[in-house]
This record gives sequence, C-alpha cells and structure tokens, in this order.
Amino acid sequence: MKILSALLIAFLTLPAAAHHGRDFLLVQDAAVPAPFTGILYNNFELATRQGPDEWSIEPGIVYGLGRGLSAGITASFLDEGGGMDFATLSPQMQWQISDASSRFRFSLLAGYQFGQGSPEGHSHGSEEESICGPEYGPDAPACDEIEPHDHSTHVHGGIHQHGVDALFARFIMETDLTKTTRLAVNLITVVPDGAGAAWGYAAGLRHAISHDFAVGLECLGDFNSSGYHEAALAAYYSPTHRITLKFGAGAGLTNESPDLTVHAGAMFRF
Repeated sequence: MKILSALLIAFLTLPAAAHHGRDFLLVQDAAVPAPFTGILYNNFELATRQGPDEWSIEPGIVYGLGRGLSAGITASFLDEGGGMDFATLSPQMQWQISDASSRFRFSLLAGYQFGQGSPEGHSHGSEEESICGPEYGPDAPACDEIEPHDHSTHVHGGIHQHGVDALFARFIMETDLTKTTRLAVNLITVVPDGAGAAWGYAAGLRHAISHDFAVGLECLGDFNSSGYHEAALAAYYSPTHRITLKFGAGAGLTNESPDLTVHAGAMFRF
C-alpha cells in the first residue's frame, strides 16, 4: 500500500516537475508541453555591427495538443534603424519522436514563416538616388561630379533571414551528459519561397548550478564557413516553476555576423 501511495504521489506531482521545453536561447530542446498546458514566451535581441544596430522582439505561445505533440505561433518585430516594424508570423508544430524519459531524446519542429516577401539575402540600408544628368534639367550637375557615398548595409541570408516567406524545420537531438548537464543539438533548414534550401546548426550545453539557476554555452550558424556564426554565454533563472528568465551575450565569428548580440527572454508556463 505504501509503494502504491508513493507511486501515485509521484505520478500526480510529475507535471509540476517535468521539463517543458524552450530552455535555451539559440537552441531548441526536444521536450514539448504536457497536453492542455502551454508556455507564453517573449525573446529580445540587440545586435550591434557596423551601421545601425538591430533590435528584435519575438513573442509567442506553444500549447500541448497531446502526448508528445504541440502547436505554437511566434511573431517577430524588427528595428534596423528606421523604427520597429512587424517582420514575420510563424505558426509551427513540434513532435517528440522518442519517449520523454529516454536518455537520448529526439524531436522534429516544423513551421512556415509568413514575411513581407523580401528576396533571399536581402540588404538593409538605403542607397540614395543620384540626381544628375541632362534628364533632370539644365541645372542638374553632371554625373561625374557626384561623389560616391558609403552606405553601411548588412545582408541576411542562410538560416538567418528576416521578412521572407519560408518553410523552416529543426531536427532536435538531446541527452543528459550528467545529472546536471544537458546537451542539445539542432539540424536546421530554411527554404525561402523561390530559392534553394539553406542549412545550419545550433548546439548548446546547459549546466544546473542549483535547482533555480543554470549557465550555458550555445552556438548557432550556417553550414558555410563564411556565413552567420555566433557563440554565446547564457544564464537561466527560474524563481518559480512557472517562470524562467534567460540572459546571454553572443559574439560573431565571421564578417557576416554581428559584432555583439545581447539576448534576453522570459517564459511563463500555464
């Protein structure tokens, strides 16, 4: 009877202690919310580089539909020097392929990003039109008298794209290296409308210092040595079971990456 009571108590308290996903900054973990529970989250990012800084906000929600299956939606808002604007809306689903209690856990996340129809690898910045030549009237200067201007621009391509319509997916692998350290690895693909697939990776280590506090090392990039690559240090704090706060700072490893990226996020489980 005592054994049965202990098992019953463990079963009833499991949802409160279970791992619910969205535990990294750049990496997606394999877990999904339990059925009829969910997560509200909001991510913030500031990327500094030559030219205007880039600010982004990504609120979203994910909800458990059934055992090992969830659905969610994320919106993104972007400011690249001209004010905060809507960028994308991304419905998505995640299927936990393996059992949540397995040492090695696998999951598949897939969705579609509805953007503003910008072409792949679009540039950000402005090129002023040179008003010169006889077509602008007798008082217009000759074109060879106009000095060229240097306009700082940056390009989004590979798996790191904004404002485009695209299919995206992550194959997620996760394991517990020790009782306090987890490893998660993602294989990422992004397929913009009318363009070929881009491939990339994400990987993260998360080490629990205590029940409430953990630190991590994460990286994200393209399968292209000259593409986007970022490595970040992160901290994760859960003052209660329902709330998790995430902070991090990342450094770009290539010319296509921001010099410094500051990350922050908050999650509320319901």
